[in-house]
Amino acid sequence: MQQQYFNFEAEKEAVKISEKIELELVAIMVKAILEADGKEQKNGDKTNEDNYKSFTT
Repeated sequence: MQQQYFNFEAEKEAVKISEKIELELVAIMVKAILEADGKEQKNGDKTNEDNYKSFTT
């Protein structure tokens, strides 16, 4: 019984860590997308928003 409790606690901790890593990866991806979009804007290229507008209209 004691071993099952420790396994359960270890699994809960592993889930917390993996969720934290996942959130950090999403933040990195969002930052990279925003930086890339900003660079495109400075160069006069179409931004993601411009592409979306032209596609939907």
